Amino acid sequence: MTTTFRESDWSRTLADALAIDHDLCEEVCKIIRKVAFLCLKRHVGAVAYDDMRVILSMVHDTLSSDGKELLDALTANKCAVHSWLTVIVRRAAMNHIRRRYYASSSVSDLFRAMNVDVRGAEDCLDAMSHLFTPSQKYLLRLRHGEGCDIGQAAAHLGISREEALALEASATKRLRQEWSALKNRPPLQ
Repeated sequence: MTTTFRESDWSRTLADALAIDHDLCEEVCKIIRKVAFLCLKRHVGAVAYDDMRVILSMVHDTLSSDGKELLDALTANKCAVHSWLTVIVRRAAMNHIRRRYYASSSVSDLFRAMNVDVRGAEDCLDAMSHLFTPSQKYLLRLRHGEGCDIGQAAAHLGISREEALALEASATKRLRQEWSALKNRPPLQ
């Protein structure tokens, strides 16, 4: 169950949940916000308040349920706390981003995830979005945007490795066909 709270109450509720002092909690909250911001910026391209709120709620729930014991064990090593928080926040952020954005990615989003400069071609590429299933888009974002191997992508999608390979092959074939047709099209007059 996800806890709902205002971001302005974030620090206080987290301090209460973890039973830590205000100064330590402020430091923890800065790390959490920074990692969430970076994940959203990298994988979505923008940071929306609603996305940040959902991620903060997910992190709050995770830390409230099992974070106190781990935080106690790690407090002697500040680097370990930072690394541990980074992993927890990144996992929450990526789970949210994947659920909310990947299946509805446009084709230009897919190419941007592959580090292809699509400036000027967005409208043309996005007109092809209907050619790909949500699962194909999700798989391509995982493979080329996050660098997941085929087994990891299959696990995220809840399908077998063989199904993921077939899905990737069909999506890649379609991408190549459409890209080739786009490159070979006569220039607009």
